[in-house]
Order: sequence, then C-alpha cells, then structure tokens
Amino acid sequence: MTAADRDAESVRRWQDAAICLVLATAVLVSFGRVVRFGFVGFDDPQYVSENENVNKGITAAGVRWALTTWWQGNWHPLTWLSHMLDCQVFGLWPGGHHLVNILMHAGSSVLLFLVLRRSTGARWESAFAAALFAVHPLRVESVAWVAERKDVLSMLLFMLALFAYVRYVERPTPGRYAAVLVWYVLGLLAKPMLVTTPFVLLLLDDWPLRRTRWSRLVLEKLPMLAIAAASSVVTFFAQRAGAALVEGLPVSWRLGNAAVGYVRYLGKTFCPTNLSIFYPLQAVAQPAAKVAAAVGVLAVITLLAVWCARRWPYVTVGWLWFVGTLVPVVGIVQVGSQSIADRYTYLPSIGLTIAVVWAAAESGRRWDIRRESLAKIGGIVVVILMACTFVQAGYWRDTLTLFSHAIDATGPDNNLAQWYVAGEYLKRGDDERALEHYLAALRVKWHGPRVHYLVGNILQRRGEFDEAIRHYEAAVEQDPQLAEGYNNLGAMYGRKGDLDRAEFYFREALRVDPNMDLARRGLDRVRELKATTRP
Repeated sequence: MTAADRDAESVRRWQDAAICLVLATAVLVSFGRVVRFGFVGFDDPQYVSENENVNKGITAAGVRWALTTWWQGNWHPLTWLSHMLDCQVFGLWPGGHHLVNILMHAGSSVLLFLVLRRSTGARWESAFAAALFAVHPLRVESVAWVAERKDVLSMLLFMLALFAYVRYVERPTPGRYAAVLVWYVLGLLAKPMLVTTPFVLLLLDDWPLRRTRWSRLVLEKLPMLAIAAASSVVTFFAQRAGAALVEGLPVSWRLGNAAVGYVRYLGKTFCPTNLSIFYPLQAVAQPAAKVAAAVGVLAVITLLAVWCARRWPYVTVGWLWFVGTLVPVVGIVQVGSQSIADRYTYLPSIGLTIAVVWAAAESGRRWDIRRESLAKIGGIVVVILMACTFVQAGYWRDTLTLFSHAIDATGPDNNLAQWYVAGEYLKRGDDERALEHYLAALRVKWHGPRVHYLVGNILQRRGEFDEAIRHYEAAVEQDPQLAEGYNNLGAMYGRKGDLDRAEFYFREALRVDPNMDLARRGLDRVRELKATTRP
C-alpha cells in the first residue's frame, strides 16, 4: 500500500469515526431527557421496581429465577439478568436504567452504520439510514420504557450478529460462524422476536452481499433455523402459561387485523403522529372494505418490490425485511390486547429505511441531483425527526402524562389508558377526575370488576350509597372471588339497616378470604346489632 493509499484509508476511518460520534450524539440529544424521568406504572413495577427477584440485584436465587421463570408470559433470561445488573449498579434510581437503554440504542445505531458501511461500501447512504433508525419517533417506546429493555438489548445483540455475519462472509471460518451463532442465541435470550434473523441473513445474502449459491446458503442457515424453531416453541408455551395468548379469535379476524396492522405500521413510519403506548384491539372484526383496501395496498407494494428485484434489489430486500420481521407480532397469533405497538417496529423499520435511502440515492444519481443537495434534504429530515422524538420522549415523564397523551392520540375508547389515568388521579386524591376516567373505562367494558369496585369506593366517599351498592354488586357478579367487594356491600347494607343482607355479604367475604379481619369485625358487629334488636 502506497503512502497515498494509507493517507486515504486514514481519512476514511476518521470519517467513519466521526459519523459514529454524530450518531451517538444524535441519540443522546433526542432521548437524553428521559434520564430525569421515573418508572412508569405500566409493566415497570412488574419488571423492576416491585419485582423482588430483580431489584435485589444479582443473586444466586435471582439468576435461578431468571433462567426458569415464564413471568409476564415470556422466557427472556438475559433481559432479566440485565435488569438485575442495573439494580446492582444503580439500585432503584430510574435514571440509571433509562441511561442504559439509551446507550444500548446508541450502540445499535452505530453498529447499523458499520454493518451497512462494511457490506455495501456506501458511507453516506449507510450513515443516513442509521440516522433515520436512530432518531425516528417510533423508537421512543423501546428506548424510554424501562420495561422494554428486551427491545434495546436484543437489538444490540442482533446488530452484533449481523456484524459477525458480514465478517464471516468476508472470510468463512468455523470460528466466525460460531460467533454469529453465539450472538444470535444471546439475542433470542433477550427477546424471541429475533426468530426471523435467518430470514434476514438470507435477504442480505442477495443484497448487498451478492451470494448466489442458494442451496448452500440455505444449508448454512439450518442451525439457526433449528434454534429459531426451538425458541418459538418455548415462547408459545411461555405465553400460554402467562395467559398472554388471546385465544378463540377466528382466523379471518386475525388475518384481517394483520393486514390492516401492516398498513398502519407503514403510516406510522412515514407520518409518525398520534403515537401511543397502547392502541386498543377492536372488539369486532375489521370492516371488509378496510381489509380489502389494506390487502390491495400490500399487494401493490409487494408487486413493485418484486419488479425492482433485478435493478434495485435493495427495495426488494428492504420490503421483505419489513414484512417478514413483523410476522411474529402482527397478530396472526394474537398476544396481548393491543392492535399494534410502536415497539414492534424496532427491527422491521430497518428494512424500510434501507429501501427508501438507497432508492433516494439512486434516484438522485439518475436525475443528476447534486450530492450536497441530497445531504441538505437528508439533514433537514433528520433534524425534524429528532425534534419529534424529543417531544414524544417528553410524554414518558410520568404515568399520568403518558396515558393522558394516549387518550389524546387514540381517543376516549382507549380502555387501558383510561384505567391508568383514573388510577393516577385516585392516588392524587382527585376523586372527581378519577371517577370520570373509570366510568369511561366501563363504557368500553374493560377491567369491569375492579373498575366497578373502585367506582363504588368513590361513590361511597361521596355519600352516594345506593349508586355505590349498584357498582359493588356489579363487581362481585363479574368476579365472585372479589372479597373486598363483598365486604363493602356488607358495610353498605349495614349502614342502610338491612342486617340480613349485611350478614350475607360479610359471610361471602369470609368465604373468599377467611383471613379478612375487616369482614370478620363487620360480621361480629352485625350479629351484635341483630341480637340487640331481636324481640
């Protein structure tokens, strides 16, 4: 290598290092404010703040639990260990947990640039694609939510697997292949959504790696496919054990919702407005016209992507990446009560980003648009996305802010959001606003027994005893094991002087919970009153 070549190589490395630094800085600027925020009330208590297996830090019992538990309907031991390590280092200071999420996302963004740069040779396209991934508002849920550590951790490991794979393709050796497998297995232990990784690697074999011996390439992926199959089986049983699977939904219902979901994800990617922590699942099937329109949109885009396969393979690869990696979470197997989720775009969005960026670059060359002009347009887009992400991250300040925004973004029928907003107002002693949101939750028929019980409590404090009784009766009718509801009914009827009903409900409370002292004292009091009033 000549001195001139060495100088040129040194310049290229400095440029790449500068891009990595800019990407990391952009992530810190866009998300850094969440370090000042606390845990939110949705899943963070179960994952960290109130989970004694986790918040004690790294312990032998905790490690055993992480390796064997199906808590929250998942088996992701590496994620649990990551949370434990945070607690070991930061305790329950939320800022430390948030900071680790941010740093992991920054690392993934830098690695995406390095993977694309090394595999395509295109520095600026790779930099822009990585920047779009890094600062897009759809990333906020994955990064700002402590309970979504599984997202940022699995993505970091996925990127390391991709980087190892590119190195393996450059010089295939057993050691380099083993490195790919190790990173892949670790990624699955953080979040099983990475089961689609072998499919992604096959896409990359086509473009940009230009590997053409398909029979050999498929055989090369067989160990990964076996690992993915095993992970899928474990995940299915974990979700069933954790009651996360929504069963009994017709196949046509799920397929229709999946088709509409794909289009909604596309819309959120290109117009990231009205983002919410929760998008409620509709109780009825999607309208046939809406499903047909969604299928039509997907069919047209797919046909165009196939048509581009020869001349613009990055479009085909990017679209198939998006479609394929969404399959585990698009609702064909319905897990949870959300229709879509921003966090589910974390991996799939990379495919769309690749397709759009490389298509834009090629169009610029064909239309003779100066690179400086494209760079300015790209810079403006990135800055706008950073601003939107900065604003979106602000909604994660606390539980009330987060779910109030969810109601604003999705409408008053967002049952989960109404529940959490009501609970936050109740904690703050604002019964009026709590009642308003609990009643809104009842209108969409969600969390019925508990909501009826809490509404009854508020009405009891307001002195509206007849209405309180109506809600308590609804609560125990819907949940015959709600001891608190029976106890409060006993107290209400005792207040009204209906001692027979009061005795009945106190007995029911003790039937459900024989150790409820409050119900036992109420029952004793009713018996005393009946004894004194007996002729």
